[in-house]
Amino acid sequence: MARSALRITLAVVAIVAAVAVAWLATGGLDKFRRAGAPGPIAIATLLRGAAQQVIGDGFVGCPTAQQVLDLTQEPQRRELRSQITGVDPWGTPYQIDCANERLRVFSAGPDKKPGTADDIRALQ
Repeated sequence: MARSALRITLAVVAIVAAVAVAWLATGGLDKFRRAGAPGPIAIATLLRGAAQQVIGDGFVGCPTAQQVLDLTQEPQRRELRSQITGVDPWGTPYQIDCANERLRVFSAGPDKKPGTADDIRALQ
């Protein structure tokens, strides 16, 4: 009897924790959606496209998000600058990785730890 009560309690705690994490994650995103700002995935995707343009224009190496914002040519530059600051909604800079001839743009997400399940990635 005590084991089944413990199992039920652990299951309820796990469900409550999952709901709390989801609520926190969506609550932060809702604030930015209400403000009319693009979501973090859309921003990462915009940065990826701009990074491809900068590299195609002859940039040597792998640019940072700030370099992409500085070097993107008009008219896309004006659009990027109006929507993107180079940091995600949680205050962490977007990262650009050019390893293995594959361009990836990502941010660490709400937990601010790269390589975890809540990371934000640009759409390919």
